[in-house]
Amino acid sequence: MTIIIVTTLIGSIVILFSIFDKKRNFAYLCARLWGRTICKLNGVEVQIDGLENIHRERVQVFVSNHQGFFDIFSLLGYLPIRFIWMAKEGLFRIPILGLGMRKAGYISVDRSNRKKSYHSFMNMIEKVKEGYSVVIFPEGSRTLDGNIGRFKKGSLLIATRTGTPIVPVTISGSYEVMKRGEMRLRSRLIRIKIDRPIETSNISKTERDNLIEKVREIIIANYTSH
Repeated sequence: MTIIIVTTLIGSIVILFSIFDKKRNFAYLCARLWGRTICKLNGVEVQIDGLENIHRERVQVFVSNHQGFFDIFSLLGYLPIRFIWMAKEGLFRIPILGLGMRKAGYISVDRSNRKKSYHSFMNMIEKVKEGYSVVIFPEGSRTLDGNIGRFKKGSLLIATRTGTPIVPVTISGSYEVMKRGEMRLRSRLIRIKIDRPIETSNISKTERDNLIEKVREIIIANYTSH
């Protein structure tokens, strides 16, 4: 219930002030408040390590494992950099939340339609070229059992086509907060580990082909250590 109330309130504010917020600075602040508020009201503590690895003056592609629903709230609330992301089209149909996400500049993706998915992918590349950092969950959806699944290559292509560094992000704990398919919330600690950026410009074809698996291995190692 708290998620619905906070989302309705903050989403309405973003929509109301969007006419004056052409650069979406206010929407970013509201999204950060939204994430932190929902975490705190539900007894979820967030610990983030490796902030020194974030280059605030550069655009970056943050590539993260997807453990649970609270990945979104914890990253929005505690990753201290402005970013956008792609979200499944169904979320954009939810009243207030969907319109608020559009006003914040987030990109919808319909994975059941290849043409629409490609359009979303190209739209994201343009956003990166315009100077927006992005967060991507290359597994495509939340884990079913807590394990880290196969990574799709979309994040790799967005980074290599724009010469943007990839930053591995490891999330642990959010699977226990709210498991996929459940509505029960548990108060837990979520840990976020920011790893060192990996440059994608001027790399060889072999390095490019192995890059997404390299990122996955880094995330698995960090996740296992937690």
